[in-house]
Amino acid sequence: MSVQRLKRVLVGRPIPTAHLGASRADARARFGIAADAPVVAVFGALAGATSLNEMAVGAWGDEGPTVLHVSGERDHASLSARVHRPDYLLMPHTDHFGDVLASADVAVSRAGGTVWELAAAGTPSILVPYPHATADHQTLNARHFERGGGAIVVPNAEIASVPALVSSLLGDPARLAAMRTAMLGMARVDAADRIAEGVITLARS
Repeated sequence: MSVQRLKRVLVGRPIPTAHLGASRADARARFGIAADAPVVAVFGALAGATSLNEMAVGAWGDEGPTVLHVSGERDHASLSARVHRPDYLLMPHTDHFGDVLASADVAVSRAGGTVWELAAAGTPSILVPYPHATADHQTLNARHFERGGGAIVVPNAEIASVPALVSSLLGDPARLAAMRTAMLGMARVDAADRIAEGVITLARS
């Protein structure tokens, strides 16, 4: 009996083409954000991440940097009453997620599949893994990008430290630039093409 050895190829996660290639200037114009404004983007899973949502509104609902906050539908109504300034843009969802990433100086996010979109956009990131994810895969994702220099990992239990960390990063353009370069270096924007090519090759064989 012959044993066929399986070949593994790391290709990353396919990224929606609509989320790729946004320019910072055009993205900020879409949201009415000044070119020189410090911007933090916050988002979790599709339904939202309550701990991230609460942290963001508690920290910046009254003052702070410009915020692009995609909250998910579940928490949006309760959060909106606690936002008291026009440059805190709270959205339950958006069809322009690529523009959110391009606008941000730093993102605060869970660490599911979105990490590959953050990398493709070159967005410096603070990753707060969902602590109950299957096999703790979000922590594994987050640590990969932290080792590469593009992200900082904050455990969910330490989420209260995020606002001070954001302030530190926004005050350090050189570090943000280095993180941006690192994220772009780890990006795999051709994941979908490589998967398709692999499937075709297997089918032909």
